[in-house]
Amino acid sequence: PGHGPPRGTDGEPLLTRNVERRTGTVRWLRTTTRTVAEPDGPVVVDVVHDVTQAVLAEHRSRAMAAAGRLLDQAPGGVAVLKDVAALLVPGIADGCLVDVFSDQREAPPRRVALAGVRPGLDAVPTGLPTLEFVTDAALGLLAGNELEHAALRALGLRSLLVVALRPPGRTLGWLTLIHDDTSGRRFDAGDAQFADDLGRRIGAALAQPVA
Repeated sequence: PGHGPPRGTDGEPLLTRNVERRTGTVRWLRTTTRTVAEPDGPVVVDVVHDVTQAVLAEHRSRAMAAAGRLLDQAPGGVAVLKDVAALLVPGIADGCLVDVFSDQREAPPRRVALAGVRPGLDAVPTGLPTLEFVTDAALGLLAGNELEHAALRALGLRSLLVVALRPPGRTLGWLTLIHDDTSGRRFDAGDAQFADDLGRRIGAALAQPVA
């Protein structure tokens, strides 16, 4: 949030973001202040428009384009995925993990990228399900033991979005996007579509021969 124009003057539109902490819903509002001439004197009016969908769509489009440019520069490589993860935080997510299978598929995938606004995200295991609302009960079911449960609880996870890195016909790894109590946000259908598209894009890049 910024500062609006002085009362009684016309000003440039002010764009603000609000997060409803209870539901994790994000709202972007554009407020324009106008002075209206009235018989008893000028009246200052604030006109507020909900521009949430337009702003989120622009953020996702820019992030996808930037990720595409990075992936195009290093086909088949995994090192660039650190940069891809970093560009998604904090605009798209509070945290991002990328796990990739080795050539020997019987081995667990290895974590090749991690970016987050808080430490400790490496405690998040690979292959979690998507959870729009993360509850303590769900964390208890996902954790292997009490220590893991406590570690996950300490991260303040609010919402998880997990998609496969998949070129046609196979899965090369997992992309995990995280919202935690840093922002209080939760993922929505638009985020899910973005993540699915990005997972396909990363999978296609990984399937290419290393340049």
